[in-house]
Amino acid sequence: MRVSTKLWSGYGLLLLLLGSLLVYHISIIRDLADAQRRLTAVSVRVSVTSAEQLDRLDQLLEAGRKYEVSEDSGYAALYAEIAVEIDSAVSDLDSLSRGAPEAPRVAALVARWADFRARAATEAVDSVAPVLVPSPPLLGSEVGAMRQAVLDVSQAARSAMVSEMDRASRDLSRARRSAWIVGAAALLAGLTIILLIIRSITGSLARLSAATRRVAEGEFGRRLEGSDDEEFWELARNFNAMSHRLGEVDELKRNFLSGISHDLKSPLASMKEAMTVLLDGVPGPVNDRQRRLLELGLASGDRLSTMISDLLMLAQLESHAIEYSFEPADVAHMARQAVERLEARLEQAGVEAAVDAPESLVVDCDQARMAQVIENLLDNALKFSPAGGTVRVEVAPAGGNGGGNGVQLRVSDEGPGISDADKEAIFERFAQCGEPSGSAGGVGLGLTICREIVTAHRGRIGVDDRPGGGSTFHVALPARPARSAP
Repeated sequence: MRVSTKLWSGYGLLLLLLGSLLVYHISIIRDLADAQRRLTAVSVRVSVTSAEQLDRLDQLLEAGRKYEVSEDSGYAALYAEIAVEIDSAVSDLDSLSRGAPEAPRVAALVARWADFRARAATEAVDSVAPVLVPSPPLLGSEVGAMRQAVLDVSQAARSAMVSEMDRASRDLSRARRSAWIVGAAALLAGLTIILLIIRSITGSLARLSAATRRVAEGEFGRRLEGSDDEEFWELARNFNAMSHRLGEVDELKRNFLSGISHDLKSPLASMKEAMTVLLDGVPGPVNDRQRRLLELGLASGDRLSTMISDLLMLAQLESHAIEYSFEPADVAHMARQAVERLEARLEQAGVEAAVDAPESLVVDCDQARMAQVIENLLDNALKFSPAGGTVRVEVAPAGGNGGGNGVQLRVSDEGPGISDADKEAIFERFAQCGEPSGSAGGVGLGLTICREIVTAHRGRIGVDDRPGGGSTFHVALPARPARSAP
């Protein structure tokens, strides 16, 4: 039997069953939604009359009294600011409470506040002050009365909320009982139908899922076996053809990147050498402007050379052409050395570096590759750090595979940070999120190279938000990565 026939039969029965339940559940959902809206409305009114408003009244009274004692215009301005906030809160409460049970209490509160504001304008302490502050006796008595009015409104709103909650609870209990009875029958019938369908196709889907996962990981030589179902047999043939084509395209891409990178290096090296000769004055002296242009060109050539090197490195990493040499290495010393190598750039960018690491922390790793990871993370942090900021490097022991000690490396910056949606994407090739605040940005391969190297060490790399702003990239390495790491 075709899989489509099985699916149509099973889902036809399910749709018939679900259709019979739809009208009943719609009525239940409507009742619950109405109750939720009522509770939300009451909750908003309660929040307007919460302790925050009482705190504002206390602050208003305190500002008025301090103004009386010090006659400082700052306290008068503070008094005016708090009064405007209370004006806004009272106005919002008046709008939200129209037609509500607590409306009479709210009307009394609004009237009292309006009367107080009017009287305050006529009985101010000093009419010359930039803001009219009422006399302390008037302020003290009115604030006390306003506090009581706010408490009355809050109590009335809470009573309305309790009433709505009781009503919603009764509706929910009734709906729950009905839903359990009807839902149990629907669940039993639905599970029976679903299990019958799953039993016939689960094996083929499992093989397809496993093969797809391997292809997604880059194993384009993966092939899918056929199935008794006609659709899955055709799908297997198409999947195998797709996997073969993807392998060809991936190989072409790697060859292109490797070839073009090699071809670019020779003319680039010649260009850099020519500019260096000109800067040295071998053909003749150059003026200051010419020297500046040549220095800019040479710097751009260095940047382009770095990009080409990154392209070559990534192509080698992804094709597993790099041999790793795992030996005991001091990661703490490597971190300090990486910071020392970037001292000139850090000083030029006005960024400080702080290293928090033990005297020595040794794990098995490829020292050259791990040094490259640390330098790439430091370079990335420097690019996004503002002038006057600090890049922090932390190295500490961490639990590794097999219960041994591993290492935890953290590089933090004070840049703009990375959104949650981009925290995975930034490790992909050519991904660039945000604008660098310091030096020019790269081609978007540094973090991809870091991921490939850390993965080859059987480690983990990721990024978190730094408390106070910025990002923290963290690398966890086991004490002894598998010697067969690619």
